[in-house]
Amino acid sequence: LNIGVLAPTTASNRGTPISNGEQGASISCTISGSGTFSIRAETFAQENNSSFNIQSASVPAGGVGMGEIDMQSVSTGHLQTPRAGMASSPCSFDVSVSGTEVGAGKVYAKVTCPKVLDPQTPTNVCRLDGWVLLEGCGS
Repeated sequence: LNIGVLAPTTASNRGTPISNGEQGASISCTISGSGTFSIRAETFAQENNSSFNIQSASVPAGGVGMGEIDMQSVSTGHLQTPRAGMASSPCSFDVSVSGTEVGAGKVYAKVTCPKVLDPQTPTNVCRLDGWVLLEGCGS
C-alpha cells in the first residue's frame, strides 16, 4: 500500500511523498507533544482507492512507541490492529533507527504490526512491516 512512493531500503531513503490534493490524495494529520508525541492521521489515495490511518499513536523522541492503525486497499481489503474485546496487539512506531524522527508536525518511522486483521473475519490475521512519513501536520 503506497500513498506516495515510500519503499525505502534504508532509513535514510525516504522515497517520494505526495502532498494533500496532489494526485487525488487526501491527507489530514496532527502530531503534537514534547518529548513524547501523539499522532493521528487519515490518508486516502484516489488513484488506487487506498487508505492508511493512524487511529492513535504515542511515540517518544528517539525511541519506540505504540499505536493502532486502520488501512484499506483493493489488494489487502480492510485491515486493522485488534481493538477492544480482541487480544490487543498494537503496532510499534520506531524512531530509534538512524535517519528516522518524530517532532511537532512530523514523523518518519518504521512501523511494525505483529497482527492486523479483517474486522469482519478476525481469524484472518497477517503481519505488517513498513514506513510512515508525515510532514507539515498540525501540532
